[in-house]
Amino acid sequence: WILQTGMNNRSIAWWLRQIGLSQYTKTLESEYYGLEGLLYVTDGGLKDAGIENAEHREIILIQLSRDRQRLDPLT
Repeated sequence: WILQTGMNNRSIAWWLRQIGLSQYTKTLESEYYGLEGLLYVTDGGLKDAGIENAEHREIILIQLSRDRQRLDPLT
């Protein structure tokens, strides 16, 4: 089902489940179009999106930096 949304070939929901932070699925899906849209988010962007927990923002940013090369369609 991940491929059903065309360009959005990587699901934010799937990715958040992988890192144990699925409670932010609706928050991030409402702000970003797919995981590709989230790849270069900043701490401030996550905070603005409604993720108040600094530790959770840090986990998201660390995981994104680890996954960026694999997930970025331009690499």
